[in-house]
Amino acid sequence: MTAEGAEVFQGTSLATGMPDVPPFDREALIRALRIDQAGGRAFPEFLASAWRARVVGYDVDLAGRTVT
Repeated sequence: MTAEGAEVFQGTSLATGMPDVPPFDREALIRALRIDQAGGRAFPEFLASAWRARVVGYDVDLAGRTVT
């Protein structure tokens, strides 16, 4: 949500069909975050890494600068 209303960005799908999603891999997500924080990859690559860590959704608050 923004001051102007709801915003949506539709990127390339990370999966098709109905894939199995194994349990969340906390360590894989931490590795992906550290690489991203160091400027080591572009956002689409970070999203793919997050998906491989079994992150299936997130919410971003741009004004509050948080991701949940």
